[in-house]
Amino acid sequence: MITLFSTDPRRRCRATTIEIVAVGVIVILAMWTTVAASITTAREAAMDRTRSEGRNLAAAFADELTHILGGVAGAMEIVAQRMRTARGGFDIHAWAREIPLLSNATMQAGIIGPDGRLVSTTLDPAPEPIDLSDREHFRIHLDGRFQGIFIGKPVTGRVSHQITINVTRRVDAEDGTFLGVVVFALPPANLTTLNTSVDLGPRGSITLIGLDDIVRARFTGEDPHGLAGVGQRLEHPWAATIPENGEGMFIKESVFDHITRLFSYRRVGDYPLVVTVGSDLAEALAASREHARVIAAIAGLATILLAGLAAYLIREIRQRTSHEIALADERDKLQAASDHLKADIALRKEVEQKLREIQATLRDAVDSISEGFVIYDRNDCFVMCNEPYLRLYPKAARLLVPGTPFEEIVWANLDAGWFADAVGCEPEWLANRMNTFNRPSRLIEQPLADGRYVMISLRRMQNGGIAALHIDITHMKLTEDQLRQSRDNLNRAQRLAKIGSFNRDFQTGEVSGSEEFYRIFGFDPQLPPPAKEEFLPLIHPDDRAGYEASMTASEQGLQTSPLTYRFRCYDGSMKWIYTEIETIFDDEGNPVRRIGTIRDVTETRLVEERQRELERQLLHSQKLDALGTLAGGIAHDLNNTLMPILALSQLLMQQMPEGSSERE
Repeated sequence: MITLFSTDPRRRCRATTIEIVAVGVIVILAMWTTVAASITTAREAAMDRTRSEGRNLAAAFADELTHILGGVAGAMEIVAQRMRTARGGFDIHAWAREIPLLSNATMQAGIIGPDGRLVSTTLDPAPEPIDLSDREHFRIHLDGRFQGIFIGKPVTGRVSHQITINVTRRVDAEDGTFLGVVVFALPPANLTTLNTSVDLGPRGSITLIGLDDIVRARFTGEDPHGLAGVGQRLEHPWAATIPENGEGMFIKESVFDHITRLFSYRRVGDYPLVVTVGSDLAEALAASREHARVIAAIAGLATILLAGLAAYLIREIRQRTSHEIALADERDKLQAASDHLKADIALRKEVEQKLREIQATLRDAVDSISEGFVIYDRNDCFVMCNEPYLRLYPKAARLLVPGTPFEEIVWANLDAGWFADAVGCEPEWLANRMNTFNRPSRLIEQPLADGRYVMISLRRMQNGGIAALHIDITHMKLTEDQLRQSRDNLNRAQRLAKIGSFNRDFQTGEVSGSEEFYRIFGFDPQLPPPAKEEFLPLIHPDDRAGYEASMTASEQGLQTSPLTYRFRCYDGSMKWIYTEIETIFDDEGNPVRRIGTIRDVTETRLVEERQRELERQLLHSQKLDALGTLAGGIAHDLNNTLMPILALSQLLMQQMPEGSSERE
């Protein structure tokens, strides 16, 4: 950040102006970011509400159709039994008047003979033998290969002269003779009451589509009778791909009126029909758009006010700058003190932040490792997972059923506060996670609310689905902390024992050492150890050849003996170093690494040398003492020998006369 005080008041003025502008821009950007998030949240809420309403309407329409078709199937079975009893000569008109078992949705019921002509109908007691052999709902039953109920395309009835959906069934006698076809005609308007009981909006729609992608009925605000677009084929076939009781939704422009809608679809049981409920997207988002306009207007007004306030502050600062030039020297001193204080505060905050992060990491670690596996299909819907995954995300266990969208599962975990880094920013966090999920390219390290950490690896499968591996890495983080403690304990033990250790890789030549290794040699622990070319000149010339021979033998995989050599430190002091090394081999027996220990034995060598000097002096003293004793003994022996001689000589001299030649 630009400093508030400067040597030059004009520079300070410019700096302050820049700060005000920067703060204003940051505040405005933050405000508009909040506005964008609010707009996005409102839009998503409107979309969720529309999806829920569409899903419920589609389910209700499907239930209505299932009930109607079930009733039709039951009535057909009764008519078929009567036809078998009457050998095809059954009068359905009289039967329907006596026993009104027909569904309210049925306009008419009839019997078509084996020759394709109308035999009986509930509309006319004596119908004309109208030829219906060209109708699809009759021809489908001729060869007997189609079994069950056939739901035909909408056609204009030749008896009722109205557009109906014909539901037909082949009837055979017990001996297999073809007795005819039972047909029930259902007007589209009678298929549902939702179009009148539920407000679909001016541009909403309810559509019934066959698996052949032909529209059976379509209800809109303009056409409540269900005849809008009846009989048309969809441009992009998709209904046949929907499984029994399958459901989903999509956004698309309608091929009928070119209105973009949110479509919710559902398969009608095991019938070849699909119901769709289309909600006008513009109408569904109208409230959120109005909300967006209002909040954007408020934000725009706030932006103008902030800009005006910033302009006012800048003008005031410029006016006051002219009165502050005389205080420049004092402000320089205050600036220096302020800068120093800010630096100390920033450094302290950085240290505290690092400590908090380390503490948070330690708190998040737990004692076990588990791996969860989950698969989503190409539509991002849940397919399957294993038990470790359920243990990782217990809050969303009830949603882990096939077909549940990934986004809904994540929302459940967010509502439960299961993702620690998403609290308070759920929409932004979800958007980022969805982007990562749709474009998997990197590993995700996810902290959980219970303190655990999960590493997530996403992979796109060939079928378009996603396979995700969720690994509990909490134990790994705990192990890393224990390794650091073990390393600290080792360094402490080596320091107490004054033993250092080192490791050299023969392939890379890289050397690493313990803290005591650096201390003994006097190396800077912040720098890498010196290379071999730099290390050898520091060894005493008399010991260098032996050191090189021992290291060469080690690199060749030969057994080496402990080595003692003299080493000159960078400070000029000379140390005696005792080294033991061991060679590490790979699986093929090749030497790959050398490990060893070093010990400073300088004091021991000095004590040994002092002891040898004292022993030498003692030996010399003992030799002198022995010589003195020998000399004393010899002198004593000579004295004992000479005493009689001297005594006899004096005695003879006394006996000789004075002046005689013998005495002289």
